[in-house]
Amino acid sequence: MDINPENETAWYQKGVILNEHKESYGEAFDCFDRVTQINPKNAFAWYDKGTILARYLGNPADALRYFDEATRIDDAFDLAWYDKGVVLCSAYERYDDAIKCFDKVLKINPEDEDAWFNKGNALYDSHRVEEAVQAFERAVELNPELGTAWTNMGIAYEDLDRTEDALKAYNKGIKSNREDEVALYNKAQILMQMGKHQKALESLEKILAVNPAHDLAASAKEQCLLSLGG
Repeated sequence: MDINPENETAWYQKGVILNEHKESYGEAFDCFDRVTQINPKNAFAWYDKGTILARYLGNPADALRYFDEATRIDDAFDLAWYDKGVVLCSAYERYDDAIKCFDKVLKINPEDEDAWFNKGNALYDSHRVEEAVQAFERAVELNPELGTAWTNMGIAYEDLDRTEDALKAYNKGIKSNREDEVALYNKAQILMQMGKHQKALESLEKILAVNPAHDLAASAKEQCLLSLGG
């Protein structure tokens, strides 16, 4: 496609089209880069450059720089704040800085379930477990089908010795995703501690039906069978 070298919109649209194809991420980046050369105040192009680098090209450092530029241009750019927070967590374990990013998102959009969920993860990794539970609770209020939030809430509840609450959370996670190995395994561990080996065995067999190579589940199954006299 021939493009007027100074046509910002055409370069951007070409970048969007190329960005839909895995093999064209580099070319898409070049298009968005051309947009920012033509118009350095195009926040969307800076953001798109950042997402390509963060998600597909393995360059989190420059991705952060581009997200920073996008939010400098538009402080209410919630997607850029969100992706910056994700990169700060996943690439750098800078959880406190990530929490600030997710808080910016939630100030703009208080009903962003993904921001609540990721804030919960960052709080948990910062050992702020009670606050993490509150964030997960808000995430599942907004979307009761957010299974991973239920599961992570269960893990946090266990850290707080709230075993019954943890079991309820794992059940919710399993209801949303019947193949959630973490929720099934953790549920089985709680049931085993309660002496409910038959119910624990049912959860473990569900894991092994999907993933026969799950060594922890296989070992726990053996323990259950011994306890049941099998």
